[in-house]
Amino acid sequence: MKLLFIIIVNILASLVAHSEDETPPEYYSVVHNFRCLVCQNQSIAESDAPLAVQMRNEIKVMLQQGASQSEIKTKLSNQFGEYILYDPVISKHTMVLWFSPLLILLISIYFLLRKKR
Repeated sequence: MKLLFIIIVNILASLVAHSEDETPPEYYSVVHNFRCLVCQNQSIAESDAPLAVQMRNEIKVMLQQGASQSEIKTKLSNQFGEYILYDPVISKHTMVLWFSPLLILLISIYFLLRKKR
């Protein structure tokens, strides 16, 4: 009898906890796109740092208010800098980041072809 009571209480508690947690469905995909500024090698979804918790809460509120993922990305990158984005946008500040591998490849091919001759 006690076991049945404990099971019922646990089921009811989990239902109440689940109903209070009004997390939007896209929340989990959004929080994995931002780097934790404290940990720097984890996303804010994985980090337990206070700043990451604050950012997760802010994202949750913004999603509940109907903000799109691009609006969230813009707001947080303006607030914390582009470093927090795992997928940085192509801009004049990130041109070197995006095009240096291609430039290094072309220079390497040039020197290899030159050496062969």
